[in-house]
Parts: sequence; structure tokens; C-alpha cells
Amino acid sequence: MEPCRLRLVIVSGLKEVVESQRRRNNAGLSWSYTLEEACSGFFAMQNLQRLLISYFAFWHPNCPMIHKPTFTVENSSPTLVAVMALVGACAFGPASFSDDPLPYDPQDITNPGLRDRLHALQAAYCCILLQTLEGSAAAKRRARRSRYTDSLGAFRSVCSTAVTHGNLLSYLDHPDPDTVWRQFAMKEELIRTLTYIVLLDAAWVILNNTPPRMALQEARIPLASPEACFQAEDPHTWEGTMRVWTSSENGLPQLTVEQVIRLMYKPQCLEQDWARLLRMSSLNLFTIIHPLHAQLFNVRCHPLPECQTLLQRQALDKWKLIHAQRTGITALPEVVPLDANDWWKRTGFPQHALEYWSLADLILTSCEPLPGFDQSANVNGSWASQLLSSYDESDMSQVHDLVSLFSGMNL
Repeated sequence: MEPCRLRLVIVSGLKEVVESQRRRNNAGLSWSYTLEEACSGFFAMQNLQRLLISYFAFWHPNCPMIHKPTFTVENSSPTLVAVMALVGACAFGPASFSDDPLPYDPQDITNPGLRDRLHALQAAYCCILLQTLEGSAAAKRRARRSRYTDSLGAFRSVCSTAVTHGNLLSYLDHPDPDTVWRQFAMKEELIRTLTYIVLLDAAWVILNNTPPRMALQEARIPLASPEACFQAEDPHTWEGTMRVWTSSENGLPQLTVEQVIRLMYKPQCLEQDWARLLRMSSLNLFTIIHPLHAQLFNVRCHPLPECQTLLQRQALDKWKLIHAQRTGITALPEVVPLDANDWWKRTGFPQHALEYWSLADLILTSCEPLPGFDQSANVNGSWASQLLSSYDESDMSQVHDLVSLFSGMNL
């Protein structure tokens, strides 16, 4: 889509939404010439390029689900571009950040139908994220209770069929390196987008004490590919990283998030499975701690037998051991980029995965009955039940109070 037409489509879409909301509620923001000019300036190509650079430099490391090497404004949906620009504006504001334009790849992406569907899902995720981070209390509630429900429906529709790379050797045997690289990128984008929808559900469990809405069995998503494969900026580099990854998997099918969680609850792992767990990337280790938090919610909110608590402790201990002994794929190390142009390759939130484990450990420990607590009262006698007593709160005060209470204690 041409830059001028892209701006027109985005601004027209915003106008339609504003006027529709005003007709429905007979209140709120009204569309005006001044607002239209402001939107046109905001989504002008020069400013749009700056905001997208900001998105990739500052937010993408926390949520690496869009394949930057093949991303182009022209071939992306206007909705996705608009939301990415808004996230970029929230991540970094000053116009002096950079005057360098984004590098564009003029080649088209294969399978436009799937690409459009993927863009819609990514745009929905970014909208929910934007409302959760920057919205009012009412907007945050809408994101959790309404917007996410729609995305979850789309997630279940997509996951009704297998989402996997299949036999990795098929990528290496393809006669057209550029085409197969783009096919890999689109499939990996889909896998990562679905993964982050799972993580969002668990994030609300952690931060807002919201009951989980996804069952463990729904997380039949393969673990993400190594960052070196996903970040490769040309087919030749990608092919080299894929050969290393394929060799490390020894022809085995990719592990799914669900399978890894089940391995966490097993008393013993097969040597082959343990070796694969130790090769997990920072992103995959970060992914796994989230469903463990969702399972922990059930432990502390339901009168489960003590053996369930012991299983949860076993899973958390195993996760920490993997974190301590993790080797990754030796030939594909996770590097820290020094050049500002490569900031999009940094490790974002996943580098803090151990802090998520520490919170889970704290919550599980605080599920123990309080010493001397009157068990005859109609209240569950544990720190967790007392401090995490309200559900689906829009702020994080409860989990903050729990952490503050135990800070400095040797648990």
C-alpha cells in the first residue's frame, strides 16, 4: 500500500471508530478538523518510520513475535501498523530519536490470506497490550474481560489445526532459499503470536489475580525457534543457523509448551528429554514459568490435597535447576548487541525470568497455613489467601503488598 493511501486508510478508520462510538454512547470524543490534522501528522510516513524504529528498538525485545527482517509497512495491514506506531510512541516520544528510515524489503510475502489473519491477531494483541499498559482502569478491565476474550476465540480457531514447523529438514531441502525463509518467518511469527496470547492470560494471573481462562491442554504450541534463526537478516544466514538447530534436534519433533509443562511435573525425565530442556532459549524458559503460575493459582485457590502442592514445588524446583544448568545451543549463543541498529535483537523481559520464578516460589511458600491461625474461622489461614483475596483487580497492589511483606525474609 502506498504511504499516502496508508495514512488515509488509518485516519479514515480512526474517524469511523470515533463517530461510531459517539453514536452509540452519545458522548465522548467527537471528530473534528483539528483532530484529523493531528492524526494525519502522527501517521505521516516520516513520523511513522520513527515510531516503528522505536517499536522495534524498545518494545520488540519484550515481545519478539514480528519477524523484523521481512517486515514492511507496504505489505502489513494498516491496523497492525497503526497499533505498532502507538506502542512505539508510548515506548519513546522525542522526535529527535532518529531520522534514519526503516529498511524495506520490496518482495511480497507468500500466502496473503494467512498473512492478513496473522496481522489481525497481532494487531488485536497490541491493542490489548496498549490498553493494559496505558489505559484507564475501565480500559484495562475491557482489555481483560472483553478484548482478550475475542482474541482467545481466534487463538482457539487457529489452534484447531496443528501449528508447527514439522520436519525441520524440509526447510533445508527447499530449492528456493528466499521463499522458504519467508515461509519459516511467517510460521514462526504465528507460533510466537499464539505463545504471547498464552502468556498474557498468565500475566493477568500473576499481576491482577485474574483466574486463568486457558486450560493447559490448549498450549499445544511448539517452543519458539532459537533467536539466531528468527533474527537472521537474509536467507543465507538463516540457512546456516537452521542447520545448527536441526542438527541439535536430532530429527525429533519440536516440543510443545504443554509437553514441557508435563515434563516439569514428572519425578524423573529421560536423559534425552532433560538434554532438550537444557537447550531451551531464554524466551522459552520465560514462556514456561507463566503456565506454572497459572497452575499455582489453582493450588492456592482450591482445597487440593497436599500432594498437589508437592507437585507444584517439584515443578518449580525443576524449572530453577534448568535455569541454573541451561546450556542453550552452543553454536547459536544468545549475544548482547552493542550497535543501536541491532537493539531489536536484545533480550527483553525473558532476561528476568528468574524473578517470575521467585514470585511463584514466594506465593507457594505463603500458601502454608499461618502459625497459630484460628482454623475454625471461615477463612483460609495463609498469607496468600489474606493478601490475594480480591480477584481481577486492575492494579497490582495485592501482589506488590505480598512482595513487600516478605522482602528481606529468608524463606
